[in-house]
Amino acid sequence: MINDLILITSLSFLLCVGVSIYAIFAARKSNKKSKEWEEKYSKVLSAKIASEVRTGAIGEHLAPFLENWPFRDAKTFCPMGAPIDGMNFDDDCISIVEIKTGNARLSKHQKRIKHQVERGLVKFVEFRIAPDGVKIKETLPNR
Repeated sequence: MINDLILITSLSFLLCVGVSIYAIFAARKSNKKSKEWEEKYSKVLSAKIASEVRTGAIGEHLAPFLENWPFRDAKTFCPMGAPIDGMNFDDDCISIVEIKTGNARLSKHQKRIKHQVERGLVKFVEFRIAPDGVKIKETLPNR
């Protein structure tokens, strides 16, 4: 009876060791597959993001020439690039313009700029480089 118990215990131990070894090798194989899929997903995601960036850049260049452009004409728009796409200079108003394509949203920085404009925290700064040094003149916002 004790011999049978030792045999059963030994077989159980060997079975546990075997299952553990199998699990380790299966996990390694699964981990390799997982890494392969992760790399493929990363490449596809990277290509998708690059495509969206290109689409946005094309949209930014075309927008001033589209039928529903909200300003007088494309000549009054001055592209900037980042963090805001540009500014439009009409006779009666200066507009900060952000052009979005698809489902793109304002970045945190762009949202902060929008809120600063809404609160009147915009000023005009004249930075003058002169022979006698640099001079700065600021026109503060009316509040």
